[in-house]
Amino acid sequence: MGSMDEEKLIQLSKNGNLEAFEELVNKYQNEVHTLAYRYMKHEEDAYDTVQEVFIKIYCSLNTFMGKSKFSAWMYKVAKNTCLDELRRKKRRLHAISLDDTFVNEQGDNVNLEIPDSKALLYEIYEHKIQADNIHKILDEMKKEQKNILILKYVMEYSYAEIGALLNCSVESVKSRLFRARFIFKQKAVQLENRYMLK
Repeated sequence: MGSMDEEKLIQLSKNGNLEAFEELVNKYQNEVHTLAYRYMKHEEDAYDTVQEVFIKIYCSLNTFMGKSKFSAWMYKVAKNTCLDELRRKKRRLHAISLDDTFVNEQGDNVNLEIPDSKALLYEIYEHKIQADNIHKILDEMKKEQKNILILKYVMEYSYAEIGALLNCSVESVKSRLFRARFIFKQKAVQLENRYMLK
């Protein structure tokens, strides 16, 4: 698309121009990744969070009125996304240790840990209501986009493993995943809007 000032890129992105938005992503992705890695402490978690940040930014662009610098607004979105993700991880992993000790078969004292029932119920409910919609969205996507999402998030292959399977570079895998996740998110919003109109 060639060099273009940031204000113009933002306006084009608000109008749905994906190429303009990709220029904004290229401009800021290193800064967002640095922030995400500081919070997530793990490379793949950081990269996934970066993708989520830019999806949120794209979906929220119309709320950016230019009263502050775009980079400051983007930083706030990125920070909040990191904190949200850490809270989700904590909710998934949270366990309650009982004060009483119990004796196992070997005669050793052990603390009994039980999962936080609220967290478990939330996760079960969340997965139940989302499962059907996820399948509907994936069925609407192009085969290549659907496959790369399944390889990453269902099969849990690494970027390198996906690259080997698809005969492409890790950077290409990341780029394809970003686009596939972006389209998935758009379709999810459209589906949600359809339900709201019913």
